[in-house]
Amino acid sequence: MTIPDLTMSEALRDPMIRLMLRADRVPLHEFARLLQKAAEDRNRAISVALAPAACVPHRSAVDHFHKTDGHRASSASSALPGSPRPQ
Repeated sequence: MTIPDLTMSEALRDPMIRLMLRADRVPLHEFARLLQKAAEDRNRAISVALAPAACVPHRSAVDHFHKTDGHRASSASSALPGSPRPQ
C-alpha cells in the first residue's frame, strides 16, 4: 500500500504537521511560504532540465567557431594543392 503525497493545502491543514510546527514554533504562514518557494524552485529546475536541446549549440560547433575566429579552418591538410599557405 502506498500513501500519496499531500498537496500544499492538505499539508497546511494536516493536524500532525500543525502539531510539529507548533512544537518547533514555526508560524503557519512561514511554512506556507517555504512550501511555495520549494514548489517554484522545483518547477524552475524541471523547466531548465526539459528545455529543448536545439536551443543550445552543440559544443563542438562552438569550439570550432572559436578556434577559427568565425572563419573556415585553415590548415595545411585543408589547403588545395598549389594554393598559398596561410601565414
